[in-house]
Amino acid sequence: MTQETINVGAAPNDGLGDPARTAFQKVNNDFNDLYPTSLGAMVLGGATSGSILELPAGSATAQLLSMSSGASGLVPAWDNGPQAFNIYMTGTSPTYANSTWAIVPVNTTDFDTTGAFDTSTYQFKPTVAGYYLFNGYAAIPGASAYLADLALYKNGAIHNGGPLASGFSCGITAIVYMNGSTDYIEMWYRQLSGSSQSLATGIQNTYLQGALIK
Repeated sequence: MTQETINVGAAPNDGLGDPARTAFQKVNNDFNDLYPTSLGAMVLGGATSGSILELPAGSATAQLLSMSSGASGLVPAWDNGPQAFNIYMTGTSPTYANSTWAIVPVNTTDFDTTGAFDTSTYQFKPTVAGYYLFNGYAAIPGASAYLADLALYKNGAIHNGGPLASGFSCGITAIVYMNGSTDYIEMWYRQLSGSSQSLATGIQNTYLQGALIK
């Protein structure tokens, strides 16, 4: 990370400067710092006055989120790009008892830009704090319509409820603040048909989407 300066000697052809190979090794090292190839945050050690804060390697668009104290100086925290996902349910739907909330096992990834959605626990747990827009949808199979609704559960408790819908689908849209460390979101479903029911599966039928908006 430290700039390497070529020794050009005291006068032309005085033999005191760096050999050509050493000089171009320094050139390559300096350019490697300008055009890094692997991800990782840079640490600013010592005094920061006049220091250059570099983007994380491999990113030309990262946003600086915060600075914290580290053993060698200030450590920047970066947002390396958009935070967004679309996860849907495949396989066999669970059976939902009448008038009982239960999780919707969205288990298949359409896209997940940061890998923050766990398709084994059906939880979205982002590592970047901010306000997230969520959109959920669930389709009811069969020919009989009945009342049903969706809710977003945050950290294991209901946080936002969608409208109780009478028909063949229900949905929810909400903006939720996530702290970027411990907060997680799940989508839950409830139906009021009077008997046990299931959900339609597939990317067009039952899904949860989310994106960081601020």
